[in-house]
Amino acid sequence: MSDQQDLNAQRDQLSAAKRALLEKRLRGERVMPDSRPLHVAQNLSSATGPADLRAEVTLDAAIYPADRSVRAGLPGQILLTGATGFLGAFLLRELLEQTTAMIFCLVRCRDLEQGRARIEQVLQSYGLQHLDWRDRVMPLPGDLAQPLLGLSEQQFGELAQRVEAIYHCGAMVNNVAPYATLKPSNVDGTHEVLRLACQTTAKPLHLISTLSVFPRSQTLLAEDDTPELEVGVTNGYTESKWVAEQLALAARSRGLPVTVYRPGSIAGDSQTGALSPKEFMFSMIKGCIQLGAIPDLPVLVDMTPIDYVSKVIVYLSLQPASRDKVFHPVNPELCTMGELGDMLRSYGYTLATVPYAEWRARLLAAVAQSDTNALFPFVSLFLPAEIAEQLSRPRSLTIDCRNTTAALSGTSIVYPPLDAELLKKYIDYLVRTDFLTPPDDARVA
Repeated sequence: MSDQQDLNAQRDQLSAAKRALLEKRLRGERVMPDSRPLHVAQNLSSATGPADLRAEVTLDAAIYPADRSVRAGLPGQILLTGATGFLGAFLLRELLEQTTAMIFCLVRCRDLEQGRARIEQVLQSYGLQHLDWRDRVMPLPGDLAQPLLGLSEQQFGELAQRVEAIYHCGAMVNNVAPYATLKPSNVDGTHEVLRLACQTTAKPLHLISTLSVFPRSQTLLAEDDTPELEVGVTNGYTESKWVAEQLALAARSRGLPVTVYRPGSIAGDSQTGALSPKEFMFSMIKGCIQLGAIPDLPVLVDMTPIDYVSKVIVYLSLQPASRDKVFHPVNPELCTMGELGDMLRSYGYTLATVPYAEWRARLLAAVAQSDTNALFPFVSLFLPAEIAEQLSRPRSLTIDCRNTTAALSGTSIVYPPLDAELLKKYIDYLVRTDFLTPPDDARVA
């Protein structure tokens, strides 16, 4: 499925209840909020409570590494989940470039031929078609949402014997789905990956989590902190990632080597501009361009280039000193919505900076007329001004990256600053791929 098809599918998943809620808001009726605004990529649509989620963190007693010895040196055979996703495709590139390993990629497909076709298509879509991958990448037909990853017992056992490290990047990322919908892939899938990692000898697990697992009220997001469950906040995707990370930490307490990576909002390739328009921030950019306005909100923007995130993760994963640590491959220096607006104006777009209440009124009016605004699927995120300003991330937010910075010291891996030049590469790409119209016709989309 293409990025645009996926966006269309997410838009189509808006329920009649959400449409009814929107209609009530447009009529000025008071309704209870069901979401938080501008939390990068996730909608708030789950009804799972904190007690229920804590009960979800239950690791099968059989998931225990019988042999804790870990093979020395670089892994010769690797399992990668999520290779057909945005970050997964770039992790595949880095694994090909930084290792000589054979890489098994768990892919939802009928057979090897279809699996190869899916991998090839995603690599081409992100400008990675130049990679020489066919001799070192083996598609593995399976499914994270199924027991034993959709493999037979024999296949599962053979895979456990062969692989020496696991990179778990696979997840269902859906902006309108509740926890119950995401649980099979994101929680149960992680549970089965941990089962595989513990079977026979212990296999180091590299878990791709997210900064979203931290409570919104927390102003310091420290790498060494174990995020607390945020009471009273319902966000299906974040909930599933929180439970998945807790399961992995539970396995680590049993002796499995687990390294956790928590990226923030992931942007495009800093060299080519290639990106995934499914990322919420790019829908936000398009929606603002369509409205001709950007809200004046104290929201901090993180758009970390995908090539930086993937390079950091794979480099750190290959360092013995990284084992059992947590890393934040993000830019600790975030920009404001105002600065983002200035960069878009420098590209040529006409954008007025208006009070949030006015901007929200424009958005609601636009989506009441049609579903063509890019923010249509996310409209329930944008609550009345008095609530939105209380729930926005504070300007004083600090993302701790000390582990990451120390581990990268002396390397050539440097964070590309989020400036007008980098944003221009992203906008150029979005215009070339028809996600955005150029400035002269920007509001026609």
